[in-house]
Amino acid sequence: MAQLERYAKIGGRNPETLKTLARELSAAGRKKDAAVVLDKLNQIYPMDPDAHKELGDLWLAQGNAKGAAREFGAVLAKNPLDPAQAHYDLARAYLAENETEKANDECLSALEAAPAFRPAQKLLLELTNSQPSKK
Repeated sequence: MAQLERYAKIGGRNPETLKTLARELSAAGRKKDAAVVLDKLNQIYPMDPDAHKELGDLWLAQGNAKGAAREFGAVLAKNPLDPAQAHYDLARAYLAENETEKANDECLSALEAAPAFRPAQKLLLELTNSQPSKK
């Protein structure tokens, strides 16, 4: 891992090597450092939806909801194989930003893609229950 860190610090730009470093850092519990490496990777090679998803997950866990929404939005822009998961991830980021209307829309989009997708069903139910009733 030390060699990979040196490689990154001297300006290494190989996407696979940087992904390996990010995975190693994350496995070692160094989530913030892993996020820094993935952010650099996404600037070097923005076409990797897996790197955007990993960074979005890391940032969401670290409380950077705005950054997570940006990364999950990038995943959606690449027409993912699992659009339900991509919309659900974006909904989670919007919810963390207190953008409940956007989170609701993304949950609905997830359920349009996969009506039986339980995580999106559960989140939509939570969103519905948390909104004040309109009389």
